[in-house]
Amino acid sequence: MEMVKIRLILVGLVLLIAGISFVNGELEQISQTGSWQICERTHWKEIQESTIGFAEWNNKTIQNFTGYYATIRFTELTTGATGWGFWENYAQTNVYVFLNFTGSTGTEIILKLNFVKRLDLWGVFGKLQVGSIVTKNGTNYGFMYDTLSLVGYTELYVYKNGENLTLTVYNYQTMLENAKKLTDVTFNLNETWFNEVSFDMTVSHDGFHPQMFEGYLENEDFSYIIGTLPTEKTLAENIFDVFVRGLINSIQAIPQWLKNISDMMFGWLSWLFGLIGDVVLGITTTVIPFLPLLLVFYVLDAGITSVHTGSITPLGNCFLALYNFVIMIIEAIVRICHTIYAFIHFW
Repeated sequence: MEMVKIRLILVGLVLLIAGISFVNGELEQISQTGSWQICERTHWKEIQESTIGFAEWNNKTIQNFTGYYATIRFTELTTGATGWGFWENYAQTNVYVFLNFTGSTGTEIILKLNFVKRLDLWGVFGKLQVGSIVTKNGTNYGFMYDTLSLVGYTELYVYKNGENLTLTVYNYQTMLENAKKLTDVTFNLNETWFNEVSFDMTVSHDGFHPQMFEGYLENEDFSYIIGTLPTEKTLAENIFDVFVRGLINSIQAIPQWLKNISDMMFGWLSWLFGLIGDVVLGITTTVIPFLPLLLVFYVLDAGITSVHTGSITPLGNCFLALYNFVIMIIEAIVRICHTIYAFIHFW
């Protein structure tokens, strides 16, 4: 009898150990290509010139899936100086993190995150952003983006709610208590999907000009059960957040507090010039088709006037006005070319 009890205890311990190992076991890395300074599943780093890198981990199976939770933060995400030519007036660093959940029914759901640092106009303007989107069997849902803060983090929730699977991403700026909700999508899946879920993960990076980044995947929980979700920022907080972020993120060569002010001004000017451009385009597309007719009427009017008055002066004035108009256009084009050349020569 004692021997039976001992055997039962041993069997229970073996099953317990096997179960713990199965839930918490690290994923297997199946590929790593390109350039990396550090390439671990939860820690990535690169400091190189215009490189690319790709790494993949898989072979984790979760029985009776209830949810997944994790946070991602970056201590560095930047790019080097742009080139001097007009064709290379920008620089960009991209880091992509893809989390793949495939259920027993074969339905594949991927949470995709893109962390971006970009400089434009030879470093005068820039942005630091995080974007998120979910794909279900190749179809995209819920794309959103927000400004990324290196003193903040991005929070990922994937959880079961009845026969539904919800994926929600929050982005935190530590100056404000509440998070900004990014992607928030829910899929209706039958209960079978949750019986056995395989989890794969890829991390990759690319860009133009030197890439400098270091990121971490932290606080992972493969048995997450839905609890209290963060409270999203109110409209007033989001407006204030835009203003605050305008003081902390953009141009590298000037004081930090001034950086995003210029970025916001660039956005306002882009909107203004876009509006003006639309108006000018509308006027141009309306007027230009009638210009040949106006020209014909102008010349005919001058000709008829000359015949009626018996003087060639009206017709001469007509051709002289047309000549001056053509000369004015040519001079304007020459001035524009000269200005562009002087600007490039200055740089």
